[in-house]
Amino acid sequence: MIEKIKVKGIEVGIKGLKEIFEIVKNMNISDEEKKKEILKKVKSENYIPSEVEKDFEESLWKEFRKYLGEKIEDEESPFMEIKVIGAGCPRCKALLEETKNALTELGMSVNLEYVTDIREFSKYGVMVTPALMINKKIVSSGKVLKKEEIKKLILQFKK
Repeated sequence: MIEKIKVKGIEVGIKGLKEIFEIVKNMNISDEEKKKEILKKVKSENYIPSEVEKDFEESLWKEFRKYLGEKIEDEESPFMEIKVIGAGCPRCKALLEETKNALTELGMSVNLEYVTDIREFSKYGVMVTPALMINKKIVSSGKVLKKEEIKKLILQFKK
């Protein structure tokens, strides 16, 4: 199974993360050794560029501590975060395409995610799809916005 974590504000997928955390949790070694062991095990299943290993190690350690039940603050992304939320219907896909077109015209780098898991909708407070979320705020729900409308919304939230 692939789990998502944030490394320097960018979401990346890590294969086998929960299993690795479970193994390391039960090891009788120091926290520093656990930190190194997590990175070693993750590297055995996933490609991690050497120049960002330290960033991955810190992010993995934060995720491990969350896994253990510690309260950890999420790091702020340097990029605008946009989520198109919908179950995969034609209207939801249309909003996703309009959003991509708006971003292309604006020439912006953002963290764009298409959320199709119905169980996630309530976490975001979405009752009607498709929905558009910019920087954790629902800006539209229940309609397919046109590219120009999306561009205006994006520019309002630009960091």
